[in-house]
Amino acid sequence: MSFQLSNIQLDQCKNCQKRGFSKQGLVCSLTNEKEEYKGECPNFTFDQKVEEANERIYGRLRVNIWVGLMAILGGLIWLLLGLIILKAVFIYPFFMIISGVVIVVRRWPDLKKPKKKKQKEEILDDEII
Repeated sequence: MSFQLSNIQLDQCKNCQKRGFSKQGLVCSLTNEKEEYKGECPNFTFDQKVEEANERIYGRLRVNIWVGLMAILGGLIWLLLGLIILKAVFIYPFFMIISGVVIVVRRWPDLKKPKKKKQKEEILDDEII
């Protein structure tokens, strides 16, 4: 019996309400063993709390579109000042401009999405880990 899980199985297990932990690592709480299955787990139940926690954690790490615009503006100012004052071309402004364009392009579709209203949640003492 092999205890190696594929990435798809591991993602399913991480997001399941029936996940548990043991000395083996991530296990199914129904069997207390690592599950081996092909395709989707028949006992999978999506855990909404995992998605909400991921949104709280990774939502804060998303780069705002304004950061990209400021990188473009800063790179252009640095490039122009270098050309006018020092009569030299620096390579760093190009990196700033390119990274700013990448940030803006990646965040542009998010501007069209409606923002979700955040709801305050009451955390019970037994939910705190």
